[in-house]
Amino acid sequence: MSIVLDALLVLIVLFYIWRSAKRGFVRTIIEMVGYILSLVVAFSAAGYLSGQIYESFVRPSIVKSIEANLNDYDGNNVSNILNSVRNNIPSYMLTAANYDTNVESVVAEEIQKSKGQAKESAIAIADTLAKPAMIYILRIILIFVLFTILMFLVRFLAKSINRVFNLPILGTANQILGGVLGIVKGAVVVILLCALISISIKLFGDQGFINQDIVNNTYLYRYIVDFFAPFIP
Repeated sequence: MSIVLDALLVLIVLFYIWRSAKRGFVRTIIEMVGYILSLVVAFSAAGYLSGQIYESFVRPSIVKSIEANLNDYDGNNVSNILNSVRNNIPSYMLTAANYDTNVESVVAEEIQKSKGQAKESAIAIADTLAKPAMIYILRIILIFVLFTILMFLVRFLAKSINRVFNLPILGTANQILGGVLGIVKGAVVVILLCALISISIKLFGDQGFINQDIVNNTYLYRYIVDFFAPFIP
């Protein structure tokens, strides 16, 4: 499976070389620049929007849900409350929040400050644990939604402009340069795919079709993820 994953990445680049040659240099360069700008805009906007969406729509329901679960426990028993947190919050959210003993200590401290009040404890848990996890997940979703929308707009614009350059005298050069540029475009797509796989493994562990053992035995995928690790959310 590791070889298949590496081979798939190579095939993606070859596909984009062929398709870019067919579409031509002009359309390919517009699409590539547009995709990069779209990704920058998506990252920037998602960082802001994820916080706003969480505070306005997600936080109230999370606090209410946590409070309902805490009503079954002695508010002064921090250990029982922490067990309730671990049992009722999905594992992918705990992963997204980087839940460990240090985070648990912070949560316990915030619960103690709430003096056993269920609502205050729920707010403390939501702001300390659920907030970073949900903002991370919302940010990832928004990045891909915004990028997809902007990508379609870029493709429409590139297709319209490319019609001007579909002249016989420019056709051959347009196709050759398009194929060369297709290498870059294919590489960008491969990097995005690797980032998506990396995020999926981070959130869901080995539950998915591609797990950590598979990616550890790859060559191309592992090299790409290691190189671009600082830029992967």
